[in-house]
Amino acid sequence: MSVTKTLLAATAASAFAATSAFAGGFADEITEAPVVAPTVMVEPAAPAGSIPGWVIPAALAAALIAVAVSGDDSED
Repeated sequence: MSVTKTLLAATAASAFAATSAFAGGFADEITEAPVVAPTVMVEPAAPAGSIPGWVIPAALAAALIAVAVSGDDSED
């Protein structure tokens, strides 16, 4: 009786092991193409100057006004 139970247990264990070995079947493996994320091209922002665009014209206007006001009107 002991040999029968051992033989039955060994047969059941080998049957379970064999079915798990062929779980995927014998068909060829189907591989899908890898998904590639689209690349987004971002243009770099134009480099900003360290001085705002209105500072240089304002400085030139102030210099011209200073020259016009401080004109030397010597009437000798």
